[in-house]
Amino acid sequence: MIKKILIIILFAFSLYAQQSPLDQNQFMLAESYEQRGDFAKAVEIIETLNKKDPANIQYFNKLNSLYLQLKKYDESAALINSRIIITPQDISLYGLLGSTYYTAGDRTKAYRVWDDTAEKFKTNPMTLRIISNYAIEKRDFEKAIEYLNRGKEISKDPFLYSYDLGELYQVTMRYREAAGEYCDLIKANPSQYPQIESKILSYSNKPNALDETIEVVEKHKSDDISFSYLLARLYIEKKNYDEAFDLYKEIDKKQNTKGADLFSFGDYVYRDGEYRTASEVFKFLIDNYSDQQNIPLAKLGYAKTQEALFIQKYNAANPEWKTFFIPAKVEEQEIEPVINAYQEIVKVYQHSEVAIEANLRMGILYAYFINDLDVAQKYFAIIAYDYPMSKYAS
Repeated sequence: MIKKILIIILFAFSLYAQQSPLDQNQFMLAESYEQRGDFAKAVEIIETLNKKDPANIQYFNKLNSLYLQLKKYDESAALINSRIIITPQDISLYGLLGSTYYTAGDRTKAYRVWDDTAEKFKTNPMTLRIISNYAIEKRDFEKAIEYLNRGKEISKDPFLYSYDLGELYQVTMRYREAAGEYCDLIKANPSQYPQIESKILSYSNKPNALDETIEVVEKHKSDDISFSYLLARLYIEKKNYDEAFDLYKEIDKKQNTKGADLFSFGDYVYRDGEYRTASEVFKFLIDNYSDQQNIPLAKLGYAKTQEALFIQKYNAANPEWKTFFIPAKVEEQEIEPVINAYQEIVKVYQHSEVAIEANLRMGILYAYFINDLDVAQKYFAIIAYDYPMSKYAS
């Protein structure tokens, strides 16, 4: 990237170096006229400079820009054609010529120029991408899609066009086709999965996008493990947590990740407020991966989901929106499983951060739900005096 920037800077300096100081001053004068809105004066100066040095790309670009601003489309077309005579192999010039005709309102002529260019330079794999970019600039997305699909059909590397096609299908709300292109990219190069997942998730909240994308990805599920990961992520977006859970179990078995992906999934759904599924995930981890590193956190996660489910039930019986209500009595058998889960963590994982957090949460439960401040104070004191450096002590 830095090399490209340096080349551009050096190229710009070389252009100025080729110009006489008088020409440089004239060019800057034309730009000042343009900024003031006096386009006629600016055109007069740049036309003179361009006649003097017709090969100068800086003069060409500025003059064409001024012609377009003044809606002098015939002059723009004539200028571009004169430039094509100088550099007939420059595909972008033909794209620019078609763009001028398009801006002038003559789509038929624009399409003819672009089509002829695609045929003339058909051996160049970049031709149709360059021409499609000019169609995109005019927001003619369907024409751009046509060119890109044509390129994909004849190219030795069809995936060269898939990313652009995916973006255009996305813009035109053809999410099923977009998903197809992105799946082709993953199949061709699974290492692109993170970028493709991010791209798909960026529009998954659009109407129908999620359902159409899931439908396509499900067909590719057996092609590569990346599609299983993508499908599980899409199920989460759809809040189909049970299906996502089943799929992560499949992934775990195939990849032998020893519960790592399942733990991340459980943590995600817990933070998303889906405590029942989170509880099932953490219980599954505890039952099947008792010797793994994340088990202390899984046990804490399980206890926290039981606490969250208890609080949900408590809040339903004690609606806070009421101005006055009598808090429901907390039955010991309702909160006892939560307390027991935290006590087991403290017993098994003494002096660890999970044990310290377990003490904190037990203190909160005793203070706010059991209304036993003495016991609550005991748990808070353990943290304050035994673990003063813990993040939970502050």
